[in-house]
Amino acid sequence: MFWGTRACLRKAGFWPYARRRILIVALILGVAFSTVTLRGRQRGPKPAGATGNGSIFVSIGAYRDNECASTLLDLYRQARRPENVFSGVVTYTFDEDGNGTGGVANTNKTGGGVSSSNYTLASERCESAELAPFERNIRRLSFGVSSAKGPSLSRYQAATMYGGEQYLLQIDSHMRFAPGWDVELLRMIREAPSPNAVLTHYPPSWDDMSERRAPAMCLARWVEEAAGQRVLMLEAALMDPPPRGQPLRPVPFAAAGFMFAPARVLEDVPFDPSLDYLFHGEEALYSARLWTHGWDMFTPDCNVAFHHYNRDGAPKFWNDFDANPSYHTRKAAVLRKVEALMLSEYGTGGFKYGMGRQRTVRQWWQYAGLDPSNRSQVMDMRRFCWVQNAGRHHHHRHHW
Repeated sequence: MFWGTRACLRKAGFWPYARRRILIVALILGVAFSTVTLRGRQRGPKPAGATGNGSIFVSIGAYRDNECASTLLDLYRQARRPENVFSGVVTYTFDEDGNGTGGVANTNKTGGGVSSSNYTLASERCESAELAPFERNIRRLSFGVSSAKGPSLSRYQAATMYGGEQYLLQIDSHMRFAPGWDVELLRMIREAPSPNAVLTHYPPSWDDMSERRAPAMCLARWVEEAAGQRVLMLEAALMDPPPRGQPLRPVPFAAAGFMFAPARVLEDVPFDPSLDYLFHGEEALYSARLWTHGWDMFTPDCNVAFHHYNRDGAPKFWNDFDANPSYHTRKAAVLRKVEALMLSEYGTGGFKYGMGRQRTVRQWWQYAGLDPSNRSQVMDMRRFCWVQNAGRHHHHRHHW
């Protein structure tokens, strides 16, 4: 996932005021003139305003993922109160006739559980006869693969299906869940030491669903995402959870594939639909936006979800789009925009997808313990990992 935070900032590391403001204005104008494709096929009930106490809106984005249907099925089967769980699922697939490629290459034609040609399995559309008992709570948007522009757009599109539920759970489309996951998340969010709490981490691998240590989003490192463009890639460490009744432990980073928060976060910190093809870098940017808007991130005190990592042979959008020169050009432009946002000292005025004004970006970097002018810096594990010998978890996200 994308970025991290820690270390004192050197004032000299920030761009001169005038240049910074010019870049911010440029990126805002870039957003104003960007085009976002939102037309898709809506399936399932329209949002009905499920505002009851404890209702949960689950946001899922899936790119040609044949594990989507089984993820959704397990989500409902393992919930204590499935009637209070409402899902908004965005899928990008080839259509039934093999159309919708828009020049996108299918780089996964060897089988292995994925569609073996430009045809789509029902599971990739997050559909299954076994989901029938839960369909009244499931909302779907379907798009062709050529409309895919990375996870940020899919999260924006999923948010359009929000129906007034009390809480948001954002997950990936290849996960499994612990029995009573919904009850545990509600317990934790109500016990959290902040009214603006976000419970977040990289869930443990589903290869070992007996894992009791909770991964904490406490590390990050600089990596080169494109030629000459370095971003923060987030990392997690397996930590012993605090005893029940003890405060949840804070972290500076949010994991986009598992976030639970009051649903008003969708209005406070909306997802930017113009961050085309952004992958590494998405999470650090959203972490900073959350924190500057007054939201606080915490590690769950128990594991309620488990993730399928690696997914060798499964379709990935960066593989399918790699041969398209415009993919690389647009991605480089987005990375420059992200850097400008991450280096802005204050909020960006009326820019809807910028930083907040509750706290500054400079303060976020200081809180995380990172210096954005030192891109060879290694984070000190002791700041948020709590113990020096914390077990290293998966290093970064390599899915979606």
